[in-house]
Amino acid sequence: MSEAILRQPKLLSEAPYREGWFARVRPTNWASDREALQSPDAAKELLGNQIRALRVRCFTAFPDYEMYEIGTECAAVLVKLNELLSKMAEGEVVHIISDDWTAPIEMDRWSTETHQPVVDSRKEGNLYHFLVRKAH
Repeated sequence: MSEAILRQPKLLSEAPYREGWFARVRPTNWASDREALQSPDAAKELLGNQIRALRVRCFTAFPDYEMYEIGTECAAVLVKLNELLSKMAEGEVVHIISDDWTAPIEMDRWSTETHQPVVDSRKEGNLYHFLVRKAH
């Protein structure tokens, strides 16, 4: 196991092929093990079906903080976000959940003004999800 993931567990999802590895696998009998492997297309289809069946929703980064701002006007959410960012370390990520219909426009404007990147966003039902990574 990588010592880095003991200090920073989110590396498991953000850098699994670099410092976030946790296991190394070596085949014991490559000739017979290789025959049991699926083709890339078959494996992709199988995994895609499992993801859909389990309703897995992956983000591009694992959040360090969560802000559930249901029923809060976006301007107030941004004030709270700025306050939280002032306490966060560079590179840390906050997940914001809002039901304010102006959130996509306001987050875009806020990101442009503050130079803090929104690294992922999506709408699910009537909720908006945003991931912001502290840049500076």
